[in-house]
Amino acid sequence: MYVIKRYRNPSDTQNDKTSDQTLDNHPGKHRESTTNTDIYNDPGDQSKLFDKYPKYRWPAILLSGVFVGSFNLVEASYFTFASTYFQYCPLKVSATKALDVITAFTTPYTVFRGLSIFMAIKLSSKYMLIIHHLVCVIGIICLVFGRSNMTMLYVANVVMGIGLSAIIHSFFAFVGQHIRMTDMVGTVLIVFMSSFNILPPYLIGLYIKSFSDMFILFEALMLGDNY
Repeated sequence: MYVIKRYRNPSDTQNDKTSDQTLDNHPGKHRESTTNTDIYNDPGDQSKLFDKYPKYRWPAILLSGVFVGSFNLVEASYFTFASTYFQYCPLKVSATKALDVITAFTTPYTVFRGLSIFMAIKLSSKYMLIIHHLVCVIGIICLVFGRSNMTMLYVANVVMGIGLSAIIHSFFAFVGQHIRMTDMVGTVLIVFMSSFNILPPYLIGLYIKSFSDMFILFEALMLGDNY
């Protein structure tokens, strides 16, 4: 797509037109290239909410980092510890059966991640985030009942797969509507996502064998942080 039909930010086009007009009026001036970063770092750009209220910009960025870190923990922990949890939960699912159950999570996760592309055309990032968050809450509730019921355990995995499929992407889009996504902002969010991953091995990995419900508790707490 970059070669066939390169995406041009409206600000880029407007800036190019302004530059061309300036050069036409002043032929002696040398042409200077304007990058995307220059436009996004323009202090006069007040198109985003937290550009209008700059003193709240960094608190909003840090809070967004905490939220995206929590969402990432829910997703990463499910991929890492769900199959182990199935083997130590009251159902005592075998390792082979646990792989079948986790497939009930990964399949809708993959399918609905693709469908979210079309959903984003019709729904704003705010509503997509709300919908996926509520679906994850329903999935956690189903997971509680699935501790002793195999059918409900399958249902819980399907629901969690749908809920987690695009929740992080929706959150990034939501943040981008209110905060300019510069290199610094993106770096802060990624650092929060990565640094939070140190928690699951100590909070879930060490206790899942003796207290399997730690997995559900951890998932619920991380999801609840975003309320």
